Amino acid sequence: MFPPVVIRFRAEGGVREETHVDGGVTVPFFITPTPEDLPAAGVGGQPALVRVVIDGRLRDFPHAANANTLSIFSRSVSAGLSRMTRTGLESAVAASRQRGISLEYAAIPASYPLPGAFNFNPNEQRALFQYASSWAESGRLWSRAAPVAEQRTADQRVASAGVTCPADDRFIGRFAALER
Repeated sequence: MFPPVVIRFRAEGGVREETHVDGGVTVPFFITPTPEDLPAAGVGGQPALVRVVIDGRLRDFPHAANANTLSIFSRSVSAGLSRMTRTGLESAVAASRQRGISLEYAAIPASYPLPGAFNFNPNEQRALFQYASSWAESGRLWSRAAPVAEQRTADQRVASAGVTCPADDRFIGRFAALER
């Protein structure tokens, strides 16, 4: 949808160029190196914090789609991308926790009156930038993922309530082909 962009950067004693296109349809955000590839917190003086900027909302308020193909398709794509972003963030949080690294993220709040994902009106973009800038100045830009101890407590509450996740290994194992 958008034209490719050439990015120049220093690497291996020189300047490299790479051509990039919008990858938002396949990867909602980019962390390099991946949390899995980072050394554990405190090892080798590595930072113990990963920050993720998400250029959209993590969820939208439910709203009706018009009864036409384009509206239904657009709403479906939007819901799918939103879910993919949340899943990607959950995966990054889990990988960071395994390494003892904290993760903070910033996303457009669901309550912000965003006129649409593809609205690039300069006045709308300026207003969004000012909104984010005021949040940053007040120290409210970053949301911290729940610490490991809090997550364990939440997991224990769910487990003690007898709630099972349909994506757990035992459930998935029912559908897996057995080796003989």
